[in-house]
Amino acid sequence: MSDIERIISHMNRDNLALDENETTFTQTGDNRGVWRVFTNDLVWIRRLHAKGARLVRYDQWGVAFDLDDNQVRIFQPISDEQRQRMAASLRAETPGSAPSTEGLAA
Repeated sequence: MSDIERIISHMNRDNLALDENETTFTQTGDNRGVWRVFTNDLVWIRRLHAKGARLVRYDQWGVAFDLDDNQVRIFQPISDEQRQRMAASLRAETPGSAPSTEGLAA
């Protein structure tokens, strides 16, 4: 059994509903180079461990990891119109690509 699986086995998961699983990403003003992630969600625990997050602490309620700022990306959502413009631009830049038939009547 791996270390992370051993930690998970000691967590109090009695009667925990799926919507009670939580994951929080926090960053304090005095250290903007590190994100602290606390979670009791088994999927996130395993995901963060696999991605090399540093284990900080754990108890029966959850696990805390640290991530360097460069390991976290926040993306601005793009609209369908922006996505279509980007796709058209990429098609125009790709030699030998077929023209789009999107939006043409059959």
